[in-house]
Amino acid sequence: MAKPPKQPPRPPSAPLSVSAALMNFAGQAPRAPAAPATARPSMEDALTRGTESGKLAAMLGRKEMLERELTAARLAAADHPNSAEHQLILARALRDSGLRDEAIAAYRRAAKLDPTAPAAKHLLAILGEEQTPPGTPPEMVAALFDGYADKFDYELVEKLKYQGPWLIEEALRTARTGADPNLKLEILDLGCGTGLAAVQLLPIARAIDGVDISRRMIEKAQARGIYRRLAAADLMQVLAHHPNAYDLLVAADVFTYIGDLAPVFAAGYATLRAGGLFAFTTELGEGSGYLLSAGGHYRHAPDYVASTAAGAGFTVRVRNAGHLRMHHGTPVPCETYVLAKP
Repeated sequence: MAKPPKQPPRPPSAPLSVSAALMNFAGQAPRAPAAPATARPSMEDALTRGTESGKLAAMLGRKEMLERELTAARLAAADHPNSAEHQLILARALRDSGLRDEAIAAYRRAAKLDPTAPAAKHLLAILGEEQTPPGTPPEMVAALFDGYADKFDYELVEKLKYQGPWLIEEALRTARTGADPNLKLEILDLGCGTGLAAVQLLPIARAIDGVDISRRMIEKAQARGIYRRLAAADLMQVLAHHPNAYDLLVAADVFTYIGDLAPVFAAGYATLRAGGLFAFTTELGEGSGYLLSAGGHYRHAPDYVASTAAGAGFTVRVRNAGHLRMHHGTPVPCETYVLAKP
């Protein structure tokens, strides 16, 4: 797999706050200090490569780690019986240990203790105990990627063999066959992360703006020096405030966390200029709708994507099958689309 080319550094612009992004995407806002990462270490960090004996030792080490975490979570939950947060921590430890029924009970206790918090119900939906919600709660996505930002590129590209930016680059090349090679585009990178997709878009870009709900990810993207503007905000908020502003929208591995694509397509259509393109990837689903997998990712059936795109006014210019990344050693099937606004 080709590596992203190194780009000459350019002075980075300050990331915009949510309020600034809504008022004026081109404006500048004071940079808020990043919250410290609080995510617990990945279980994959406990596994090592090597001989069979080394693998066995890693597995035993992981089992011991899970047992310790579960014991600590049980004690903490007992000490804080009215804390929804401690029930969520206990539920995750129970689930990691394979104690599904106990995990469900802990999630239900968390939902009862804090009915306004969406995390417990969403996690129950992943376990098949609640109806599938239209998307992952934004605060869950922000917390996940704030904690993942420092090792995101290595984990995703080197370990999980992530292909999203290159799949989108290939699909756009097909979609723009016959286009004037000197025609450069104004691009909005939705869920931009650290900027992996933007690097691949540079040859066709007049300017690239980026939005991501994770402030830590925005800081990583800013360090690349290739974005015109960056906003730490929900992508729907930015789309809603910038009609007819872009030639190309890109969403690489973003709809993993969004089930109902109708609002995104409608907002994207309004944000694009006439003749604009919307390129994105989806994890491949079955049937005629979308589903939430046991791993917490949304999967979209091709018929659902096509009908929802048509409902928003788009035509499907490109649809390519491929593999998005690896999951436990198995390729994740995906579809890469390019929609066109007439």
